Amino acid sequence: MGKRFFYVSGIIVLVALSIIYINQRYFFNPFDFTKDRITSHNWSDYQRPLTMTYIDFKEERKSYKIENEQKIREVLAALKNSSNMNKNAADGELQGGLTLKSNNDNLLQVLFYSNHWEILKNDAKKFKISEPLENLVINKY
Repeated sequence: MGKRFFYVSGIIVLVALSIIYINQRYFFNPFDFTKDRITSHNWSDYQRPLTMTYIDFKEERKSYKIENEQKIREVLAALKNSSNMNKNAADGELQGGLTLKSNNDNLLQVLFYSNHWEILKNDAKKFKISEPLENLVINKY
């Protein structure tokens, strides 16, 4: 009975410490992370601190750094919720660019045009700029 309690307690402590370590070091955890067109890397590639930089091409390439994790999560969610556009749709004027980095590794690069946005790394599919995305990034910075 004593050995069993000791082993079970040790396993519980080990699992708890592992969860704390993952939550402190990584932006996502392996249990609820899913790869998609926006978060296309492994969950372990998104190490803290993450930085998101928006560059406004309209105003002499001013850049704005977003370090608040809640804001980064909101922008990622808005990007994920954008719907596809016709690939042959006319290109608009380049408005800005968004980069997500972790340890100087580019995890996501997006270009915003006046009528759509697209991911640079993938096959350049075009997506509609939703109102939440426009309010979070384009109109805010």
